[in-house]
Amino acid sequence: MLTKKYIPNFFHFYNSFKLHNNYKINCYLLNISKEKEQYLKEQFPDVEFKQHQEKFKPTKKWQPKGTFKVTHLKPQFIKKELKDKIVWLDCSKLILGSLEFIEKELDNYEWIGVKRETGNENKKYWAGLIGFKEGDQINRYIHRCNEDKENWFNDQRALTKLSGEHLDLDYNKYVSGMRDIYNKNYLIVRNLNYKNQDKFNASEKYFTQILSKKIDNYEEKYKEFKSKFPKKILAFMHHPYEDWCFLSSIRNVQKYTNLDIEICDNFNPDYLRGLDPDIVWSRGGIFLMKHFFKVRPDLKSKTISTLTHGGELLSNRIPRIMKDIDGSKGILVQNLDGKIRMLHEINKRNLDISVYLIPNMIDLEHFKPKPKPKQFTIGYIGRDNSRTARDQKGKVVFNYVKEILEKEGIKIKVSTNTQNKLPYDKMPNFYNSINCLILPSHSEGHSNTLNEAMACELPVISTKVGWHGENCTDKENILFCVRSVYDILNKVKYLKDNPPEAQRIGSNARKLVSGYLTPQKIGKQWETLFESV
Repeated sequence: MLTKKYIPNFFHFYNSFKLHNNYKINCYLLNISKEKEQYLKEQFPDVEFKQHQEKFKPTKKWQPKGTFKVTHLKPQFIKKELKDKIVWLDCSKLILGSLEFIEKELDNYEWIGVKRETGNENKKYWAGLIGFKEGDQINRYIHRCNEDKENWFNDQRALTKLSGEHLDLDYNKYVSGMRDIYNKNYLIVRNLNYKNQDKFNASEKYFTQILSKKIDNYEEKYKEFKSKFPKKILAFMHHPYEDWCFLSSIRNVQKYTNLDIEICDNFNPDYLRGLDPDIVWSRGGIFLMKHFFKVRPDLKSKTISTLTHGGELLSNRIPRIMKDIDGSKGILVQNLDGKIRMLHEINKRNLDISVYLIPNMIDLEHFKPKPKPKQFTIGYIGRDNSRTARDQKGKVVFNYVKEILEKEGIKIKVSTNTQNKLPYDKMPNFYNSINCLILPSHSEGHSNTLNEAMACELPVISTKVGWHGENCTDKENILFCVRSVYDILNKVKYLKDNPPEAQRIGSNARKLVSGYLTPQKIGKQWETLFESV
């Protein structure tokens, strides 16, 4: 089974496999495009490729969150596609190896497997290589997988249950062991142990180096093969996954482009040492990457960070930002003001850092207008878990507005990361349950909140900052305000007393974001950016 993430490893697997084995290879492509499938068929004409499309909705139980759950498909493929006795291998396990000793043992025993140790006797699991004879053992394995299908690594858990051993699995604590050197590898055949003498680092660099000694011009052939596929981009999340504002920005780029993006929030040093991305994208700001660069200083030159604020706050943070981005590949800004400021500061310091301008995209299928409430209702969305956040998002000013309007009988709805916190899927309902959104920020890069509200044809009252300050027109598709209780109250009264005007502004707001911020337009900008780096 092959996902797009492991296509480069298949090149190593195929070439090393052919050095040692004469077996036919069947490869199941999981959610791989037709273009990539055709290219693979051209490169490996003696391999039989079969296409399989499968979509899984992430649940809270899955680790890491949001990852495509390939393990759940293993028992399905075994039952459906593999009729004879089978051996299931982690791709890297067989590189530079042979199947002969495995086949020999499988003739004598019902099943075999490789057991990896995590260093803790209570945390052990089966993985990497398994083998079954056709019959009862395969059915028992499939049954065990289905019993535990909601858990990550359900296939390894199922094998452990077959062996009768206790398993207490913690993905985040041992994930580094999968990507770094395996110090304890044992082939288990019932009660017989065969120590694996080959300690290896399952990495691109290692396999390329070793195979270059055995295959002429191997490194050049591999580079040519890899150049046909998207670059591997590692997007770091520094905020909790529940912070949909940051997460949705990354997932929209994943969803609407052909880029190979992996979301990561794991700063475990052992895990970081095993990473080998082409590009590192820091979505939450480069100053949050200090721990990462202590472990992997070599990747700073591959890093692009997003600058998510502007205005006064940006001016105050310029010295720290310039210190943090020194040595990085580039910085991504979300409005023209930020681009001009950063270019000036970079040129002033004679730094070799690129500046890119890409606004956030908006998922217009997710955020759609619905009938608004008959009772005039005001809404506010923003972070308020710190004094800085409350000041930046204008929560203090809004609180005054809220108290005054409530005394006048106007309904108020609030959603923050500490009060009535809503998941991303529920946000369209929130926007469509109010008649006006207020966001008196003093600093924004490009507000996702305003994008989402405007996509729902909601009139918004906002300060003239960030992307919207540069691209919106007052009283046409937005109502601009200053951070003044008096001014905001006047804007609210204007909308409340003029429903047709409020509807016109809301309708024009959706037209604005539909014209500038579609996934197709912004997605193309992301593809152009990462392909050019």
